[in-house]
Parts: sequence; structure tokens; C-alpha cells
Amino acid sequence: MCSCSKDSKGYEETLTLSENSVEFTSVGGEQVVSITANTNWKVKSQADWVEVETIGTTGNGSIVIMVQPYSQTTKRAYSLSVMTQSGGIVEEIVVSQAAFTDTPFQVYNETTWNPFIGSFDFMGAPIPFNGSFLYPDSLPSGITTGNHAWEIQGEIKRGIITINFPDTQFDLSSENSALTGGVKIAKMFLCDKSNEKTEVVLSKKEEPFAREVYILYINEDFSNEFGTFKSGWNFVEKYYNSNWEYGSDKPFWLIGRILQDFQVFIENGYRWCRLPWIGGEPLE
Repeated sequence: MCSCSKDSKGYEETLTLSENSVEFTSVGGEQVVSITANTNWKVKSQADWVEVETIGTTGNGSIVIMVQPYSQTTKRAYSLSVMTQSGGIVEEIVVSQAAFTDTPFQVYNETTWNPFIGSFDFMGAPIPFNGSFLYPDSLPSGITTGNHAWEIQGEIKRGIITINFPDTQFDLSSENSALTGGVKIAKMFLCDKSNEKTEVVLSKKEEPFAREVYILYINEDFSNEFGTFKSGWNFVEKYYNSNWEYGSDKPFWLIGRILQDFQVFIENGYRWCRLPWIGGEPLE
């Protein structure tokens, strides 16, 4: 839209915007609006979730509009004012952002089940495993890259996870693993590369305790009282025993499905979550 106005000296000012509205998904991002003008201009913005960078404020230029990730379930909008320096022309750019909607790759904070909208790289490596499928292991003494013949690598970017489980036959002879009936089993611990006490887990909201999934790598097929495990990656469901009673011999945790494809859990409502390991800081 082109607007014209005369300044105090009778000079005819013009200001044109390539767009008068921009829309963002809940993930956020940036968009550019071009400015065509024959005078000085400026932008006025007071919304804390909209950042503006101006490129050239005399004559032709552009505005880079940057919007932060959004985790609420209602749409939001704000109007930016673009005006000539004299104030004779004022144009509006309506910035709107869609409400948050769940996707299979959205990451949550398990302690609150609020969507996580940040970014970090993570990795997975074997940790000491006592062979128990029902009870947690001790705190890892240190997870660092480059110490293993194989690792899981992934990233979370603006709350969306990308993860890859290598389709390779691995040798567990030199890795942390448990020996169960002659079968070697490695349990994987996924964590933030910059903070090993922030774990990345596959989890499902449930009361009083969330369901979680063990990630195991096994060197050959075997079966036990919990079910059948296959050589390679195994994803093992662990959930609270509602019949457990204090002082009884009933197990606190039970083992559910044993699958070789974690996507099946995703399709059944599981989501990747951030979880503070023992001694870690609570996550909002």
C-alpha cells in the first residue's frame, strides 16, 4: 500500500509496504517486509514477543520481523507501526501467530507437561546397566561425546525434535552393558550435550507417574519373563503398577510393550520430553 503526505516544507513524502500483514506458526521464525520510500522512516514496536530489525531507514529498505516460539492455545496478534520521520504517514503491519498445536515431534517438559520451545543438541550413549528392567539405574558418572564406537545424535530446535537411531550392527564388547543369559544389553541415556543432568525421554502423561520407554540395544534375540527382544534397537514400556502396596512384594513398575519402532509409541500418545535427572534442576 502506498501513502503520500507533505512535510512542513511542502515536500511530498511517500511510503509503501510490500505487506500489511504477516502470519507465523507457533514455532515462530522471521519474515521480511520491504519498504519503498523517498524519505526517512522508523518502526514502532512494544510487543515483547516481536523483535524488529530495520535495514536502511532512509529511502528504500526493509524490516526483518522475528517472532518467538509460542506455547499457548490461543492465537495472538500485534500491529507494528511504520511511519515517516515527520509522522505524516503511518502504516500498520499486523503480526499474527497461530496457537500452539501438538505435533508428533513436539517436545515437552515432563515435570509440568508444558511445551518446550527452546533449542539444544543432545546425544545418547550407553550407561552402566544393572540388567533390571524394572528399577532405575544410578546417576551416570559422565556422558561425553567421542568415547563410544557409536552414539545417538539429535537436536531440538524451537521445541521440535530430530532424532536418528543408526541402522548398524554394533559391537557391545567394549561398551557399558549387562549380561543377561549370555546376551549383551546396553541401555541408552539421552541428554543435553551442555547439561548431562537434563535427560531426553520418551514419555506419556499418566497419573500418578508418567509412562516411560527404555531404549536398549541388544546383540541377539532372546526372551524372558517380560517378552521377546530382538537383536538391535528395542523400546521397552515401563509403567506404574496400580496394584502396588507399600510393604508388599508386588513390583512398583511393570513392563508393557516391547517394540523395535519407537514411532508406534508416538502414534499412541507418547512424546519426547525433557526430564531433570537425579540432582538436576527442575524444568518449567
